[in-house]
Amino acid sequence: MSRRKTSVSVDDKLWREWIDFVVHETGSTRKISEWTEDAIRDYMQKKKEAKK
Repeated sequence: MSRRKTSVSVDDKLWREWIDFVVHETGSTRKISEWTEDAIRDYMQKKKEAKK
């Protein structure tokens, strides 16, 4: 799967909370992109399931 670097505007406080959450769970900032991608996938899946 290819990757696309992108930019998204996110509330500063929310982004800080997200980084803190990921670091707390993984112990590293290196997982932020992976966890963000997983969160987007999970959100889309839940939305699709809710429409069924």
